[in-house]
Amino acid sequence: MNELALERKPSILRELMKNHATASKNVVFIGEGLPHPETIPFSEVSFTLKDGTKKVFTGSELVTAINYLPTQGNPKLVQKLREFMDRFHAPLRWEDRDVIATAGSQDGLSKVIEMSLQKGDAIVVADPVYSGLASNVRPYKAQLISAQYRKNGLDTVEMKDKLTAIWSSRSKDVKIPKILYINPVANNPSGHVISDEQKREIYEIACEFNLLVLEDDPYYFLGFQDELPKSFLSMDTENRVVRFDSFSKIFGGGLRAGWMTGPKEIVRIVEMHMQVSVLHASSLTQVNLKK
Repeated sequence: MNELALERKPSILRELMKNHATASKNVVFIGEGLPHPETIPFSEVSFTLKDGTKKVFTGSELVTAINYLPTQGNPKLVQKLREFMDRFHAPLRWEDRDVIATAGSQDGLSKVIEMSLQKGDAIVVADPVYSGLASNVRPYKAQLISAQYRKNGLDTVEMKDKLTAIWSSRSKDVKIPKILYINPVANNPSGHVISDEQKREIYEIACEFNLLVLEDDPYYFLGFQDELPKSFLSMDTENRVVRFDSFSKIFGGGLRAGWMTGPKEIVRIVEMHMQVSVLHASSLTQVNLKK
């Protein structure tokens, strides 16, 4: 974590909002600027699915759907996300990890980049790399240590050789990387899918060279395999993987809904960043997705 991240402190008002989410309906909070329910101009919000199912929000449910939430997310949705991650990525050690709702997976990714990098830092990537990541790290003048995609997948030998050379030389020209960014399923822009075997090789490299793995996986459920692939998160025994998931490719990109799972310390700093920026991901989107 860089100096900026270490200087972040909780927002008092946002911390109080956690109590509001679980408090009695008779408790009136005066610190969050919540409009009185009678002043809300909507009487109903509804969504109709293609199968004819209708989701309707009225009364207190509507008030919740369009009002402030705790920064981590709607508590019921957050719990559903934990259960979801346990189902698809093996039971996780939640005493070491946490999850947070974000405004799309890139929101979480950019915040982890901001808390980790300093100018001139190096980051390990697959080549070609997602343009959004390249744009994200450009202001840091980051050096991209790249491994090429070959016919049989990502060249892990090249990755390890480059890292070994950097560690051996300790050159002032290239800093020792601390992050490995990977888009493992339907890589954007190449379309490559990294096999489970190669993921294990890459994870071992990350452990050997002490790299934080940023697993950006918005296309995870869009592959053509008979079985869902294993994720880096499901292999993580050292608590060094931060995984970014998205609803954008399933429900619609404009909903700006995703979530991030990773070490508690990292999730907490992202939460403190959100407390003073977007406050939280869209309430209406979260409540609708939870339903």
